[in-house]
Amino acid sequence: MAKIKILVVGDPGSIHTARFVSLLQEMGHDIRIFQSEKYYIQDEHLKNITIYVDTITQPRINNNKIIALFPFAHSTNNSIILKVAKFLLLISSISKFGKLNRDRVNDLKNIIKIWKPDIVFSLKMQNDGYTVSEAKQQMKYDFKPKWIHFNWGTDIEFFGKHSRYKNEHLPKIKLVLKLCDYFVADCQRDAQQAIKYGLKGINLGTHLANGGFNLEEIKKIPSLPVNKRKTIIIKGREWNDIGRAFTVLKALDQIPYE
Repeated sequence: MAKIKILVVGDPGSIHTARFVSLLQEMGHDIRIFQSEKYYIQDEHLKNITIYVDTITQPRINNNKIIALFPFAHSTNNSIILKVAKFLLLISSISKFGKLNRDRVNDLKNIIKIWKPDIVFSLKMQNDGYTVSEAKQQMKYDFKPKWIHFNWGTDIEFFGKHSRYKNEHLPKIKLVLKLCDYFVADCQRDAQQAIKYGLKGINLGTHLANGGFNLEEIKKIPSLPVNKRKTIIIKGREWNDIGRAFTVLKALDQIPYE
């Protein structure tokens, strides 16, 4: 059976992206990642994959191939060139030239035209789904691949409803739901909300957004009975209205020690 070419539009620095991509790789498909943001980092679990980025600012790891699209398509691991790239990124980010010419939507359109993926898979709407929707809207019938959007928990529930963000984001959310061919959510709530906000494509149901876990690796981790555990690990972040890690830490600090 011929390999399916899948372009994953997502953050290569996210463990969720890395685990999701690893599942597709295990199935034998030809996978590449497009970073829709101007920055990038590589998650340590990403291996043997091509990543399209705006500018190369880090050396590649795990046999990954990093292709930068600014100022032209190129790939390198030379430390001097990486330093120059970081400088160019800084200059272009504050210059009129950079803002006008380093358009990630156009970069995505070019990759789709050149590589010709069978499927485009966007992970979360901000900004991955938004970038794909703009590219598809501009390309019209030249957008040949099927587009699957994987909705993450904050995509609709937070950005589509919060008073501070909904005026900007709700029109973009509705455009994604209108243009994607297939839709996947990580919970029933968002599967239903997608229909409410205008989903035109096929709803593929709910699945884990994080791509799952490597059970063989988990088995290697020592485990104690619950009543003997003394360590609490907090998974979270502190960022504007989404991240509330500090709130959790404050709450834990108020719990009496016994």
